[in-house]
Amino acid sequence: MKKEDFTFDGGRLKSLRENNNISFQKIAEATNISITEISNYENNRNVPGISDLVTLADFYCVSVDYILGRSNVVELPDKKPAATGKIEDLDIENLHLPYQTYRSLMRRHNSDVNLRTVGDIFQAYANGDLWFTHNDWRVLLNRLNKCAPEKVDEFSVWYLVSSRLAYRELCNAGLYTIGEVREAIENGQIYNANLTEDHLIMVINSFVDLTGRKYNEFR
Repeated sequence: MKKEDFTFDGGRLKSLRENNNISFQKIAEATNISITEISNYENNRNVPGISDLVTLADFYCVSVDYILGRSNVVELPDKKPAATGKIEDLDIENLHLPYQTYRSLMRRHNSDVNLRTVGDIFQAYANGDLWFTHNDWRVLLNRLNKCAPEKVDEFSVWYLVSSRLAYRELCNAGLYTIGEVREAIENGQIYNANLTEDHLIMVINSFVDLTGRKYNEFR
């Protein structure tokens, strides 16, 4: 892409971040783009290269054309499952995972396991054959939640929180899966779960990251 082919406006990146209530720190951790560079892009001090454009588009689930102002369609159309109609048969590549998460997925699993479809991921998880960082799990579950929230609901609540103490408090409240936490948040029972204030905020923030919903919907 030649520079003269488009006029970059960092305001779209800024709007995406603010509308989704995402911090610079979280974007930097998920994309491996520095906080300074992200700020420079948003304020039109620098123009992102192709690699960073693709990475940021993947992170926000929008097209590169949207970031560049060539399209006003905010979200990518949902990817359809394979001809069988089963989400388990959806090819992993259709999840459009950020490069770092995709690389982790391909490297951090039992060598005897063939990971090609979403169903392969679910099976590997059930068998304990995936060894992800906590951040990679959250990115992966965010993408899976878009196409199969009922499957994501079966995952352990451990993947929502990075604190063992928060995990213990959730389990003590009888909340063992993401689905149980989802229900507790949506019906307001999460506020009766005897979580510390910091852990309550952590759980809700993690749920916002997972679902893409607004933080103020749960306050």
